Amino acid sequence: MKKMMLQQLLLKQKRDASIREQANLIANKLILEFEVNEGTKLAYFLTVPQGLDNFMALRVWVERELVRLDGFSSQSDLSQLHDILYDEVRSTFVRKFPENMLQYA
Repeated sequence: MKKMMLQQLLLKQKRDASIREQANLIANKLILEFEVNEGTKLAYFLTVPQGLDNFMALRVWVERELVRLDGFSSQSDLSQLHDILYDEVRSTFVRKFPENMLQYA
């Protein structure tokens, strides 16, 4: 019983690390693509804690989105789905802002 619980915990920890790694990669791509600047206003649009700077706010939000999307990819290696996940997260990111705010969308 304890061994089974430990295995489940280790699998969850591995999955969380994979999500975190992909979130950072995707957030970095978004930061470059949309030329995200230093500051703190992005948190407002992404509905994450307001005390986060723009870069951390984006990373937290992307990780949250990947967890939300994890249902369809729970049996897959996230690194293999990187392009699909990026496209999905990117489109959700664009919808968070008024049309006139994003030049590159």
